[in-house]
Amino acid sequence: MTLNYNRAASTTKPWRFLKLLFTWKASIWKAVYLELLCFLLIYGTLSAIYRTALTSSQQRIFGKTVRFFDKHLELIPLELVLGFFYTIVYKRWTKQYDNIGFIDK
Repeated sequence: MTLNYNRAASTTKPWRFLKLLFTWKASIWKAVYLELLCFLLIYGTLSAIYRTALTSSQQRIFGKTVRFFDKHLELIPLELVLGFFYTIVYKRWTKQYDNIGFIDK
């Protein structure tokens, strides 16, 4: 279902765009709110634990662990991951294109 927001977006009021952004029908928030909520919940929990429950020596160990994982994150290059993603998307697109029925055939 396609929703047309041209009339609402064409007004010159500055708050209209924010109102349009938070409209629920066909909204970007509707697509990502669960992932955003999970991320914020996990981030808030880890931040609260780090700031209140850990001692200074435990905070140093946590910092070393974070730096370790950050350093080893570079072992898998982003170009490799994007290459695999591009290949998968391209194969799906060509498969859909090949399945389109043409009048000339």
